[in-house]
Amino acid sequence: MKKILLFMMSLTFCFQLFGSDMLYKCANQDFDILVMGSSLPFEATESIDDRSFARMLFDNDISVKVTEGSNTYQYNIVASLTDGAGQDSFQAFSRDDSYLVPLSMKTDFYFEHEGGCLDGSVYSESQKKWITFDACWDDHASNRMMCSF
Repeated sequence: MKKILLFMMSLTFCFQLFGSDMLYKCANQDFDILVMGSSLPFEATESIDDRSFARMLFDNDISVKVTEGSNTYQYNIVASLTDGAGQDSFQAFSRDDSYLVPLSMKTDFYFEHEGGCLDGSVYSESQKKWITFDACWDDHASNRMMCSF
């Protein structure tokens, strides 16, 4: 298990080192999700204050592209965080049309390195509702979001 994790971490590092902007490419029967950027998610520590934490979440060049059917949506406001143990979290937002609600969340998932899949949900623009992916370790999964990187 440790060898697999180290291999995946080194592969991710190599993508970063050689300039590839793709972090993860994931798909299931309904969606294709591409997470791009040249920076890895930041690793939080308990000693950081709330304001610094909020700034660091969004201080990246990461974008999330969601393709649903023939429509593609790209979100460039992304909060990203890693736990340092094999899970990278991404919450993507779009600007809302309202001045009272400045941001609208579009994705809320994390990449599970050991399982090679996303765990979480994405907002379906065509169905106007949140679609949840089956967990990586769910034995009865029918809507798993598998990834390559």
